[in-house]
Amino acid sequence: METASFDEWLNFVFDRPIDPPGKFWWWEPEYEEAIVWTGSPLLLQSFLVRLFQGPDLAFSRFSEAQVAQGLWFAASEARPGYFEMTLREPVPMEARVQCVDAMFELFSKGFAPH
Repeated sequence: METASFDEWLNFVFDRPIDPPGKFWWWEPEYEEAIVWTGSPLLLQSFLVRLFQGPDLAFSRFSEAQVAQGLWFAASEARPGYFEMTLREPVPMEARVQCVDAMFELFSKGFAPH
């Protein structure tokens, strides 16, 4: 995935059937190239911050199971993981800290109410 709007990215991450226990769609060979973010790590960081600061964007559009699965995908080490990409160069340290700080809002606004 090289470029996408925020909504396209959100759908890519969350709009999926729920996998059976122990199986993860992002490790399946047919998704090997599709899941790799080849675009700007700073754009990906901005998507994560936007999601974390406004988790209702996902919780209002997708089931709780889809949100959980999508967050596991984003946090996984899947070729490379989205979090990993945003927490290293060339993403400036200030942007990395912003992403980590936004996780508090994900927990307070997203997880706590659910």
